[in-house]
Amino acid sequence: MTEIEALIILNAMTGLTNARIRKLMEYFGSAKEVLAVSPQQLLDENLITSKMYNSLVTFNQDVFLKKEKKFIEQHHVRIISQQDESYPELLKNIPDAPVLLYWKGVLEKVDNLAVAIVGSRKASVYGLNIAGRFAEELSEYGISVISGMARGIDTMAHKGALSKKGSTVAVLGSGLAHIYPKENTKLFHQIAETGAVISEFPMSTEPIAFNFPRRNRIISGMSLGVIVVEAFERSGALITSRLALEQGREVFALPGNINSPGAKGTNKLIREGAKLITCLQDVLEELKPQMQGYLELEKKEEVKEKTVISKPLPALSVKEEKVYRILSEEPMHIDTLVHQSAMSISELSSVILGLELQNLIKLLPGKHYVKI
Repeated sequence: MTEIEALIILNAMTGLTNARIRKLMEYFGSAKEVLAVSPQQLLDENLITSKMYNSLVTFNQDVFLKKEKKFIEQHHVRIISQQDESYPELLKNIPDAPVLLYWKGVLEKVDNLAVAIVGSRKASVYGLNIAGRFAEELSEYGISVISGMARGIDTMAHKGALSKKGSTVAVLGSGLAHIYPKENTKLFHQIAETGAVISEFPMSTEPIAFNFPRRNRIISGMSLGVIVVEAFERSGALITSRLALEQGREVFALPGNINSPGAKGTNKLIREGAKLITCLQDVLEELKPQMQGYLELEKKEEVKEKTVISKPLPALSVKEEKVYRILSEEPMHIDTLVHQSAMSISELSSVILGLELQNLIKLLPGKHYVKI
């Protein structure tokens, strides 16, 4: 048995939390070593509860693992542990981070520049339009969109990102062999083509109610901030926002009609201290310090070319310097900039964001850019 197979088994056992699995692995040195110890010894040494003991004793490891590996192979899924370089860095640092993720998609690593968009399953036309528009604009800036692929706001967030060929990640409250809701099967595969669909649950896990609050901590945990578009007073989106605050993430909410039930949750969030937003620039301005930090990390990993430029500038990446030199005090449309820089729109959008955050360039109406 490999280490990852042992981790898959431990992750599937009822009652064994992520924290408990990590504690056992630290105590014995690995997941394999944990399974090599008799359940009775674990109980005698007070390393597990009686409920966990019963789960270990009754769980048919061989049957489960054989079935699980078959599902993983059939659905072209990868298993990523916390030791894997592809494990999302932001998620790794939250309390109760998943010990592993089931991962279907093409991304080797989720970008740290990510924002979640969540909201009601029974959203208004207004809410759906706003969610789609915000996701499109985030994608144009090269920022990943995280959501839960539920009906309503989540679905529109993913579709908005995909419409601009942006990166989007869906976090499921079921196993990846059990797509929920069924009507989003096509969307599931579209997301996996250019982004990722992930879950911490074994492949055939059904979408039971208990799973979704657990799922929500991953949505917020992978994001720099969470945008709540619409939410009823008792809503999963409000759970996500609470978890985001506990994780030290920013929470944003759109104000809504006081007579609308779907706005009661977001209006309550604003009263309690969430950032009121009316456009994406409100979000970007608030997240500026965090995004600058990650952009600085990316710069350090690039090979910098020494060039002479006409005015003192902060340290720029090769791509940032190239775009900055193309621009002037005369407005230039983004399509012209794409052509002259020979970059894709998504690649260029990320570079533009970095320059804007450093107050080196400015966006004008009609998607024109100038040097400041």
